[in-house]
Amino acid sequence: MMGGSMLTLDGDKKSVVGFSWYRGKDQKWELGKLGDHGWFIRSLYSSNKHYMTIDRGLGNDSSIVTNEFPTAWDIKCEPREGNDVILIHWPNSVFTVDLHTGSKNDGTKVHIWSRHGGRQQFWRIIRCPDEDQVDREFLQSDSRRTTKTTTTTIVTITTTVATKCNGEEDEDVTVVEKREHLQGAGVTLKEHGTYSPQT
Repeated sequence: MMGGSMLTLDGDKKSVVGFSWYRGKDQKWELGKLGDHGWFIRSLYSSNKHYMTIDRGLGNDSSIVTNEFPTAWDIKCEPREGNDVILIHWPNSVFTVDLHTGSKNDGTKVHIWSRHGGRQQFWRIIRCPDEDQVDREFLQSDSRRTTKTTTTTIVTITTTVATKCNGEEDEDVTVVEKREHLQGAGVTLKEHGTYSPQT
């Protein structure tokens, strides 16, 4: 079994490491769409609120860090692992966010690495239990129906992605978000190696 670490903003307030969960603000992240370009992942640490990116050129072992510029990531669900389990990819590449060797040690480096299917590349989105619930409206439409759904957690974003992964990716589905409602919503991203997915 691998680490089960949370993505955590390190003490330098720039580097991202794996760390056991202690419910710190430096372990909370906001996910949001960057138009058609992908998803941003932003630290909710109060004095920082920087976006997750890579430290140097694209390649194995490039460290995950944060800076003030939004960076687009591809976030894909991994249906065989459960609907709330994701892979975080650098767009149009084979590189994915990886907990170095899947170590359970606090302070383990988080970097990108070519996708190899190891458990240290799977992440689970967990809603932060102490955050206020925020309403979001999604409008989904395809050629057969139009529905409006109101939900109360950021996990809805993941659910939308998971739904697409479970057979609807070929349909013409449009998701419209009320962006102002995303502010202050927090999730933690946990490395998925220590337990079986919930069904």
